[in-house]
Amino acid sequence: MLADGAQLKTRILQELLDTVIQRDMIERLKARKPSMLRTFVAAALGSACHPLSARSISRWLAGEGLKVGRQTALSYLDGAEDVFMIRRVYPYSKKPKERRVNPKVYALDSGFLALVGGDSSKRLENQVFVNLLRRDAAVSYWRSRTTGREAGFVVGGKELVQVA
Repeated sequence: MLADGAQLKTRILQELLDTVIQRDMIERLKARKPSMLRTFVAAALGSACHPLSARSISRWLAGEGLKVGRQTALSYLDGAEDVFMIRRVYPYSKKPKERRVNPKVYALDSGFLALVGGDSSKRLENQVFVNLLRRDAAVSYWRSRTTGREAGFVVGGKELVQVA
């Protein structure tokens, strides 16, 4: 009985995700290759809590045998953010140029993240991000310039929140 409930939950989430992709993204973006957009969404959600750029999306899709230009990949990324599926978070820096590169992507719906099988640390980091968003604060992530290592979120440019 419990397995039936989990299967039902998964099926409902998948149908919801399919509806969002079809109605909110494919139709809005006038995507000529819906299957490519669906593959992109799976990749974006699977990349939650990691840096994701239009270039990396293009390369990943090319590895899957799908040719997509950088501009199309950027359009898909913007579209996913416009429909509140994902949110890009940029690194904290006092330099404006450094604040606009290497965004990390977070899923705004934890159910969608669960569909692509994020591990527990990814789900925890993602949930912390969503809770910080609910505080209506400006959120960025901290990355050391010298080592490149990341260490949690910076909220409002003042508060450091460590996840693990």
